[in-house]
Amino acid sequence: MREGIPEVLAGEDQLTRPIRWVHSGEYPDMPSVLQGGELLLTHGHYVASQEQPQRRYIADLSRAGLAGLIIELGTAMQQVPDAMIDEARRHDLPLVILHHPVPWIQVSEPVHRAILHRQAELLERGQELQDRFSALLIAGADVVDVLKALAEEVHNPVVLSHEGELLYTASREHPRAAVASAWEAASRRLPQAPELRSAAVAAHGDPTWGTASVLALDRPLEPMDQVALERAIPILALGFLRAHATETVGARDRGEFLDALIDPETRLDESQASRRASTVGFSRRTSWLLPVAADLAPGFTRLDERDWALVGAEIRRELASRQIPAVLGTLGRERHLAVIAGMDASGRRDALGATVAETVRRAVQRSHAETDVVVCAGRLSASWRELRPALRETVGALPAMRHAPVEPWHDVSGPNLHRLLWTLRDEPALADFIDQRLAPLRDYDAAHRGELVKTLETFCAHGGRKTETAKALHLERQSLYKRLTRIESLSSPRR
Repeated sequence: MREGIPEVLAGEDQLTRPIRWVHSGEYPDMPSVLQGGELLLTHGHYVASQEQPQRRYIADLSRAGLAGLIIELGTAMQQVPDAMIDEARRHDLPLVILHHPVPWIQVSEPVHRAILHRQAELLERGQELQDRFSALLIAGADVVDVLKALAEEVHNPVVLSHEGELLYTASREHPRAAVASAWEAASRRLPQAPELRSAAVAAHGDPTWGTASVLALDRPLEPMDQVALERAIPILALGFLRAHATETVGARDRGEFLDALIDPETRLDESQASRRASTVGFSRRTSWLLPVAADLAPGFTRLDERDWALVGAEIRRELASRQIPAVLGTLGRERHLAVIAGMDASGRRDALGATVAETVRRAVQRSHAETDVVVCAGRLSASWRELRPALRETVGALPAMRHAPVEPWHDVSGPNLHRLLWTLRDEPALADFIDQRLAPLRDYDAAHRGELVKTLETFCAHGGRKTETAKALHLERQSLYKRLTRIESLSSPRR
């Protein structure tokens, strides 16, 4: 091109446009043979001499998606008319003239070679990505893991949505609320919204069930980003073939919000927490927030993430039917269920705690019959900022309350002896105290070949429930009662 002494007349800020192909020729209706993205090389033989046709020629080329127009000056056109330059500037179409002739083959051939080479690179890289995403799924990863891997590959946040609702956000280092706002602005095509690229995701037999989108928040989008998105789509569809994958994805997103509330290192301020809560299902503002944590009672198999997701979906529906705003999810490390329920009157705290506890219990027992749960309700908070320590306290109390006497739900808003003992369980003084209290039981077992210590351990492991304790020890209930009476008499402090 340099041999032709190029001069840019319009569209200077669009010179980085990608070129899909190079087209050269002279046709009366050139726009009709274009498909978009071409660089057009021409001598201008069929450009009219009147201003209006000249403007229409440029406008039609721009509407056809032309990447750029290069006119070689010569016998057909010795200079570009002002009307064409003005129209090109109006459409922001790159318009370049060559002052000396250049054989078109010397331009089109190397450009086509570069384009084909780049396409081959994209195909090769795309296959590498598809293999990587497939390997994740084969290794046991889920849809969330694929979304995170895609976000890392494109160096931008990735969101998964269904019917206008965000299901999961792989936000990288951005606050989730900021990504949600940017996604909404881009979806509405608002001015100053970040660039967005989306693709339909198939699930449940619906090829357009959801949408995966890449948001240009960290860097401008590139052609490789589109390839990465397209290669991730079939892997996401495979991930959704797993049973109840959609419920698990939504529950993971809500659980990550609750994890962020508990984590003292995560600095969510009041407005950030409120906005994020609204995007994960907390439907309206309330005067008070009640933290609740739940787990299966001792002696029952722990639920995995998928099971908690199914239970959580049923709890959400039940609370929504009662007009109780709530956000709930499974905490990342502990695998406990956490719930934040809203209320407008502080005097209804006990009633709300009982409602949530009973809803949790019914939902668990519908999917896992005869399974009991331990539910803790913490102190009321008037803001999301106050809620953070209250939620930490409530979740922290759950392990201790799993070994407390059975209650419909445990009020952990104030001091509690069981929690205190659980906190001190590794203290030497407490260990010495326990050894002294258990010494008579150990002496009795040694002298009578008894199993009083084992009976006491089993009784505590089942939360003081005698029926489950008797089953675990393969004892008749009356035999268990006799052992418990003996334990009580031997371990009672002497006056």
